[in-house]
Amino acid sequence: MTQHFNVQQRSVPAQQVATLSRRLRVEDLPHFIGGGMADLHRHIQVQGATAAGIPFVVYHGQVNADSDGPVEVCVPYSGSLTPTGGLTLREEPAHHEAYATLTKAQFDFPGILEAYDATAVYASAHGRSSSLSPREVYPHGWDGLKDSDPAGDVAWPFVPQQD
Repeated sequence: MTQHFNVQQRSVPAQQVATLSRRLRVEDLPHFIGGGMADLHRHIQVQGATAAGIPFVVYHGQVNADSDGPVEVCVPYSGSLTPTGGLTLREEPAHHEAYATLTKAQFDFPGILEAYDATAVYASAHGRSSSLSPREVYPHGWDGLKDSDPAGDVAWPFVPQQD
């Protein structure tokens, strides 16, 4: 079944992010994303910094039964942090992105790939490729959502055309 997505675009400001990265297959994604976000929030709190934005997951390569990413879980923060263990710190640059909001059920693999295709087509039609990788943005607490609830966005960074 082909899904239809309402693709829009937005500008995202630069932000400091705490990250955890791993190479993994699609079956390991839910555990890594949930556990990674919890670990990052814990590190941020323990070190006296503050989570300061919407968490997101960057896909630096394909993740499926045959390919293992890598995948980077990111939590924006403010304050001072020290990298520990697998935690890294970096600035996520300001960028423009095409995005589609999905329900919790639409995040299931492989159906979610249609949202990636839709945002990539939109980005290509409205600009040119960016050096940034596609991502999923998680503005809501996942565990309390029903399958029909809006759960997050699939986003594709791009450089908009100049009119």
